[in-house]
Amino acid sequence: MEPWREWLRPEVIWFFIGLVLLFAEMVIPGLIVAFFGFGAWVVAAVHLCKPLTVNQQLALFITASVLSLALARSWLKNMFTGYVSSR
Repeated sequence: MEPWREWLRPEVIWFFIGLVLLFAEMVIPGLIVAFFGFGAWVVAAVHLCKPLTVNQQLALFITASVLSLALARSWLKNMFTGYVSSR
């Protein structure tokens, strides 16, 4: 097998998409892009355990990203901005 074929496996591609999105979060403020990176990593992890079709991968990516965004963004945003006790 050619060595470059290992880099074309779906779980490797999803992992690198997630990595790029997490690095993009450092440049783009707002704490939103990181959740899409997390969603890409969820797809990579699930695809390692059970092969998925492209449609299943996209549905899982959207679901994991939106759910993590809806459930954790406000909590994490408070943690990163901190609290002001007096002005």
